[in-house]
Amino acid sequence: MRKILLILMVSFLTLLVACEDMDNNHELPNIDDFSEMELTLGEKVDFFVNLDLDNTYENGFSFNQYFKGNLDFNTSSRQEYDYGDEFSYYRSEDATATLNFDYDTVLYVDIKDSLDDFLIYAAINKLMLSGLVENSYEEYHDFDEETHQENGKHTIDLNLNDSFFLILENDAYFKLNGVMKVSDDDNNIVDETFDNVKEKVEGVFQLEEYQDFKEGLDDAFDMFGGFDEEMPDFDDLEDLGEFNDLVKVYKKGNEHIINMKLTTSAVHSYIDLVADQFAGFFINDMDDFEEFETMIQNIKNSIKKMEFDFNIYVKDNRLSKVSFDVKLTVDNLDFEFDQSDEYREDYYSLEGSFKLEKFGFVVDFNATSPNLPTAAELAVYEVVDEPSFGGLFNQ
Repeated sequence: MRKILLILMVSFLTLLVACEDMDNNHELPNIDDFSEMELTLGEKVDFFVNLDLDNTYENGFSFNQYFKGNLDFNTSSRQEYDYGDEFSYYRSEDATATLNFDYDTVLYVDIKDSLDDFLIYAAINKLMLSGLVENSYEEYHDFDEETHQENGKHTIDLNLNDSFFLILENDAYFKLNGVMKVSDDDNNIVDETFDNVKEKVEGVFQLEEYQDFKEGLDDAFDMFGGFDEEMPDFDDLEDLGEFNDLVKVYKKGNEHIINMKLTTSAVHSYIDLVADQFAGFFINDMDDFEEFETMIQNIKNSIKKMEFDFNIYVKDNRLSKVSFDVKLTVDNLDFEFDQSDEYREDYYSLEGSFKLEKFGFVVDFNATSPNLPTAAELAVYEVVDEPSFGGLFNQ
């Protein structure tokens, strides 16, 4: 059980870790220094499929992510059905939330043949989540008279900094600073303060578990190289013409950048495209169609900014880096979806605002090993069977 918990925590931290602002943390090639290549969609696909992905991460890789923004919304839904004297059904749910989030961390992974040389290092410079979540729920059944009612309010305050997680020579080290508090109407569910907690768990992986970890990572990369050689001729698929304009390939010497960029106006156009397809297949009633159109227009009006920039960096036909950056501002999103009729009430509404000041990641397949704590610094860590904070995830 102890090792299963630790492996889950490794996976959790691997997905969670984030980093300093991309501009300050990584020197990425400037796309303005590259020249766009005139390629058909089929040629672009061939270029991607033929990348050399063997031993991509043999020298260690880093995964860096940044995420800052806020969310404010409330939702309401109601379903009520009347089946006559024998049975009735009623359900209602409401939820509101105001959340602020900001994190800044870095992950470095070095996979070696020997379990004793395996290294994972996740440094948490900042991990902040704060806010209030309220919800109410009712459910009523007739016939056998079954009722439910739940109401809840949760206040969240998570703030970690100057912390790290390290697996070195098959031992796990945890350094933690900050607070983790979650409270509801009745009492504190979690209320913990971490003041320079330093703990060590020995023998995290058995050899079989480590091999499973490596195979999982290999499988993730094999997905990119596992395309069937007899792929369709993409140049003959007229419906993909817009996708060809979306994806561009740039070149400078032996370096290439595969770029996919979306602007706010392009996002609005794709929303229209998807909505038209959806409406054509699923909506036949004119009243429903007009309501659906109004909802789509409200969504578009609320999206003030939605920009995506995704890049795959290639050097000597080998994967070098991958970056993704998105900025999003949604203001006064307000729509309703009502499918009620004389026999039922079926209603859903959402109001809210959402802002991503920054969100993205950089994967570097030629990363420099970070400055790790010295052997003398790690020697003072307390040996434990489980991290003292491990039980918090079972609350």
